[in-house]
Amino acid sequence: MISKLIKTAVCVSVIMLLSGCSDAIEPDTLGYVVAIGIDMPEEGQEGYNITLQFANPSKISGGSSEEGGKGGGESIENITVTAPGIYSAVNIANHIVSKTFVLSHTKLIVFSKDVCKNGISQFLETVGRSSDIRPNTYFGMSDGPAQKFLESVNPDTEVNPVRYYSMIFENDNSGFIP
Repeated sequence: MISKLIKTAVCVSVIMLLSGCSDAIEPDTLGYVVAIGIDMPEEGQEGYNITLQFANPSKISGGSSEEGGKGGGESIENITVTAPGIYSAVNIANHIVSKTFVLSHTKLIVFSKDVCKNGISQFLETVGRSSDIRPNTYFGMSDGPAQKFLESVNPDTEVNPVRYYSMIFENDNSGFIP
């Protein structure tokens, strides 16, 4: 009888320990990057100007205010940093903005024409080896600076910026032109 109680107590303890969430992260502390823009730096600087466009969850979901859930330009924010690569830019941005940036929702990586002329192989290798960036991420080239392209994005038709990029690039009739 006592051995059954001990076995049951051990089993219950193991189940309770295994079902715990030791690394719980609140969604409000995360910055979901939906698009990345990569430009050449200004003269004298090393690396690239990398713009991270991230979702503003309080404006998408409604949050605690009545203003939430309206979409448009308020549902996204941009931050531009100079870094040698995507992950370096994410690390720098993590220290500037009080969020931890996550690349799992990235839908678009847009390069300026100047970056494309110099080659984008290092970025393709980074994305190809990354377990954070999904394989259904789209790549694009902008005529002007990629930062200006991302700043001009205003998803009025869609509250969720990830769906905005999906609507553009997964629509057979769009011609890939937003």
